[in-house]
Amino acid sequence: MERWLTLTVLSSPRSETNPRKAQVQISIPKRTVKLAVTRNRVKRVLREAVRSDPFFGTGKVYRLKVNELPKDLDLAAARRTLEMLQG
Repeated sequence: MERWLTLTVLSSPRSETNPRKAQVQISIPKRTVKLAVTRNRVKRVLREAVRSDPFFGTGKVYRLKVNELPKDLDLAAARRTLEMLQG
């Protein structure tokens, strides 16, 4: 079981500009991933995995925090990890 990612779900008032869009915050500490190139790649992969996942609905704020650098970083691994976090 991979534990490189944690998910926190907060309720939030609906956005006036776009009420259907969920807010996703991705946090990757510099201590965890030293190189900015790698941090940005992890963020891109996570954003794509979240975008295609129906779990991330409207009216909530989702905080994703990377606890350690994953061994294999691809879209399929990110999707599997998000599915495990959801339940």
